Amino acid sequence: MTETEDKGRQPDSEPARQAAKMPRFTWGERIFIGVLGGIILLAVLVIALMLRATMQPTQPTCGSGAFVAKPQTSRLAHLDNQEFGAAEAKVVVLVLLPLRVDCHAPTVEYLARVAQAHPEHMRIRFVDFLSPHGREEARRLNCACASVVINGSNRFRKPSGEEVVFAGAFGEEYSLEDVRLALQTRLAEAYGSAAPQLPPTGQTATAPH
Repeated sequence: MTETEDKGRQPDSEPARQAAKMPRFTWGERIFIGVLGGIILLAVLVIALMLRATMQPTQPTCGSGAFVAKPQTSRLAHLDNQEFGAAEAKVVVLVLLPLRVDCHAPTVEYLARVAQAHPEHMRIRFVDFLSPHGREEARRLNCACASVVINGSNRFRKPSGEEVVFAGAFGEEYSLEDVRLALQTRLAEAYGSAAPQLPPTGQTATAPH
């Protein structure tokens, strides 16, 4: 290279020198980096969708104290705020259960049947626990869970001494036979030998805890 050619060359700029120092990737490396970036982006998207799903309100299990109202699709929804039986009946039952779902259907159907069969002895009112007026009724009675309240109490002590609480999940905390036994006991206390005999439920009482 001549002195004239050397003088005619411009000094390298700073960006050009930095670019010259940067590592050059092969096509294979570039493809790998692109695929890795795509996988990371997909993982971030999946995590974001999962977090969004967990933030959505869910439908609690039957018997819990935090139900979310659903459309009236159950065959039992028409019973809401319905009352059966004479005003002078000595056994008064409040059925404060979810009527828009079927998880308490055996209890509701049995009580509706006996209410219509013995209106002179029992007055039974059905209130949908899922509804605003049902939640208000629950607060008034200090019931944190769906309950069956017989003569002002959702508790019943069996002849064996075991106490049953008619609140929470049906089939776990109490059985339909427990409800029948409690009703039969209250009827006997109120009417003595004139108390009607309630039909069998086809179920057994809950085992002692």
